[in-house]
Amino acid sequence: MIVVVCLNPALDVTHHVDAVDWGGVNRPRAVRARPGGKGLNVARTLHALGVDVLVLGLAGGITGAGVEAALRERCVPAALTPVAGETRRTFSVVDDRTVTAFYEAGPTVGEEEFAGFRRGYERALEGATAVVLSGSLPPGLAAGTYATLIETAAAAAVPAVLDTHGEALRRGAAAGPAIVKPNGRGRTAPRRPGRGGHARPGRAAGRDRRRLLAGPGARRGSR
Repeated sequence: MIVVVCLNPALDVTHHVDAVDWGGVNRPRAVRARPGGKGLNVARTLHALGVDVLVLGLAGGITGAGVEAALRERCVPAALTPVAGETRRTFSVVDDRTVTAFYEAGPTVGEEEFAGFRRGYERALEGATAVVLSGSLPPGLAAGTYATLIETAAAAAVPAVLDTHGEALRRGAAAGPAIVKPNGRGRTAPRRPGRGGHARPGRAAGRDRRRLLAGPGARRGSR
């Protein structure tokens, strides 16, 4: 079983229009809603390929209930820890020329809520062959959250795949996951001064301990 961690899931809402009138009323010709966030995209793909998968994450409010219901409809196994805040939404407006996206930050997650997630995560690792940690972190969780989860997986002898960006990527990569996949906003390596003060790319720490997959992230950055 592959455990997919999605700490900041979303309900993706897409409006299709012929042309956007930003100062007026728009009547979409089609509206689509589906569970989203990079982790859920990974889980849906694995499930479609016939892989035994379990989604772990955080969900709250009416939107969170909608995400859970949509996963059940798609027969994707999930155990989402309840939180007091409302699960985020993403809105995309698609016309004949452009796609404009609006991504909410997500609910603020408290220490007790995350502690509840950690307990379920540790239980799930007992039957896991791998864990995928994918997407952005919601407000309230420290940048080192993925690093902590990777270390927990390592203690259970479960390899981890990390797919995120920014400080969460840097700290998580230092924890030694089996695979690191920076997404669209995270592919550029840190730069440091070289000779003559010119910047040059920094080396990936622990390169002998993991492979670096620098493919493009799903859509735009960690969702």
